Amino acid sequence: MQQPSSPMSTLLPILIVFTIVVLRMRRMTGVRPMKLRNLWIRPAIVAVAAVALVWSAPPHGVLQVLALLVTVGVGALLGWHQGKLMAISVDAESGQLQVKASIWAMAAFFGVVLLRIGLRPWLTSANSPVHAYIGVVTDGFLLFVVGLYAAQATEMFLRGRSLLQAALSGSSRAAR
Repeated sequence: MQQPSSPMSTLLPILIVFTIVVLRMRRMTGVRPMKLRNLWIRPAIVAVAAVALVWSAPPHGVLQVLALLVTVGVGALLGWHQGKLMAISVDAESGQLQVKASIWAMAAFFGVVLLRIGLRPWLTSANSPVHAYIGVVTDGFLLFVVGLYAAQATEMFLRGRSLLQAALSGSSRAAR
């Protein structure tokens, strides 16, 4: 039998996530160098973790599989939009890519994390019309993050590569 959750069991994760996001926002508000070849690392790590987690307790039934596929799709859609919000530029002196994180993109991600924390007790309770298993909720959130990170990295890679190509073709014309 599942014990009723106390307000502290919901509030503590929210406070931890809020603290992490605030510290990360402070660090990411400045312009940072961006390397195209490194964009795949974060999505790959999360994808490996997601595959291992889903493999250890695979979904039961078509409905759970569809729910997990929808979460990947929604994550990819939001990740593509989040990638578009990132300001990418080419440093005129060094010719290197630079990225500045969007406060709105980080706030949207924080909102999704809060939504997940808030919905988890309802989704997993016996009174819920969904009555999802905790494994499906956890897998769904992790697969959402896989879609988010993969689409964000893809969008940023495509945009960064075209910016670099434009900068290189512009500098080769100026050298002539």
